[in-house]
Amino acid sequence: MAGWDVAALATRADLETEIGPEGEIKVEDADYTVLRLQRGIFGSSTLGFLAANRNTEEGNAGSVGIDATLFFTEKLGMTAQVLRAHGPENDGELAWFLRPAFDSANTHFHVRYTNLDAGLKDNINAIGFLRDDNRKEVDSYFGHTFWFADSVAEKLRVGANYNRYWSQEGKLRSWEIFGEGELVFTNFWEIRMSYIDALEIFEKEFRNTILKTEVGYDNRSGKRFKLSAGVGENYDSDLRLFGLGTDLSLSEAWNLSYEVTWLELDPDPENESTWIHVLSSSYYFTNDLYLKVFVQTNSVISKENVQLLGVWRILPPFGSLQLAFQRGTSEIGERSEQGNSFFTKLSWVF
Repeated sequence: MAGWDVAALATRADLETEIGPEGEIKVEDADYTVLRLQRGIFGSSTLGFLAANRNTEEGNAGSVGIDATLFFTEKLGMTAQVLRAHGPENDGELAWFLRPAFDSANTHFHVRYTNLDAGLKDNINAIGFLRDDNRKEVDSYFGHTFWFADSVAEKLRVGANYNRYWSQEGKLRSWEIFGEGELVFTNFWEIRMSYIDALEIFEKEFRNTILKTEVGYDNRSGKRFKLSAGVGENYDSDLRLFGLGTDLSLSEAWNLSYEVTWLELDPDPENESTWIHVLSSSYYFTNDLYLKVFVQTNSVISKENVQLLGVWRILPPFGSLQLAFQRGTSEIGERSEQGNSFFTKLSWVF
């Protein structure tokens, strides 16, 4: 297929499904296949095709779609995607979005419209992840950076986002307003502030807010730290959030990052107040041989997620051998079995 980039994946795994009133686990074989095609068009624009499918004894489930990244000028472009889901239930449901955008060195602006049919995720999530369906959504963002000359401040970055979505029947489900500002000084100190005001409608209306302030220092040569604090309201509970983080270059080959967050809710009926620790580090033996480690803990759910990745570029820059170990899962804030997994990947370009 001249001019097309092609990627394909096929694998088989056990699929566990909870059935019956007692929660029995049914285990069956599942075959997963993914095909991705992409080619350049009109200079730097791209056109792509993506198909994903899971086959079990109940049949096939997945999606087929096309996507495009288009550049009309150096600053004006658009991304778009449409896909059709297939499966034993809700077959033929559609998802699509359009996102025109303006980008320059100091300014970004976009408007996005998304349409997700009801029942779509039942088939999409057979071999992917869609957080929600049954929505018509409008999203917009504007951000700009101001630069200063002969001043104690180097730059000021501001941004604002507005998001709103409805069900397919036109019933309001949520809206959110987000604003942020960051002031960077010439002595490497930084101050950030952000505010979120959101409405979510479930069995009742919830008004959620958070005002967050962050002070940090970044010498831009391997040493960075930050302190943050936030207050607000989260599903009828008062919220307090405190954080500390640091990034260090211990040597030219070794870097380390650590972040701790304390979340407190009052009242806390679901026992969600927690300490979250995140540690990551990379060590480069050479540019083509390196090791990465990631550790995350969540105190309230006794969760420990550990990931270890080793990469050897056998035929640089694209030919590589990767070995990975994972304990636990990386699903954020969810209880999970702390099982062990081992992955291998060999890749090269012909």
